[in-house]
Amino acid sequence: MAKHTVRNTAPGPRGLHAAQGYIELAPGQTLSDVEMDDHEYESAKGTGNFHFDTAAKRDAKADQAATSGEGLPSNPMQLKQLAKSEGIDVGGATKAADLQAAILAGRKAKAESGTGGEQSDDLDNMSDDDLRATVQAITGNAPAADADRDTLLKLARGQ
Repeated sequence: MAKHTVRNTAPGPRGLHAAQGYIELAPGQTLSDVEMDDHEYESAKGTGNFHFDTAAKRDAKADQAATSGEGLPSNPMQLKQLAKSEGIDVGGATKAADLQAAILAGRKAKAESGTGGEQSDDLDNMSDDDLRATVQAITGNAPAADADRDTLLKLARGQ
């Protein structure tokens, strides 16, 4: 059995079967170390309701995502909100590819200058409404109506 990090990408609660038993995840909720045999993994993956990340691939995928744009939304409005939440100036970019490139360049510049931690400060200082909009922009799904601020911050930070 392999361990996976599982995120519910559906607009409503969804469940899956794992070694731990039946697990239900709220929209946008992520759970780490979910043990699944190949059959249950393929079954849950086939629903299209979950994003999976295996423990062995997690670090390599995170490195690639940070430099390739993988995992960034493709919707220009969501990309603009994400850039705003990270304090990245996208200039007059309007196309998804240009916005993604600006976000990646901004992230790279922050990493090189040692100011990469600004995103956390921006998220911490956002109003609840702006934080909800940011979570929706990042995940592509509206957060649960009853999600508390700590949950919203975790979702915005990809935790």
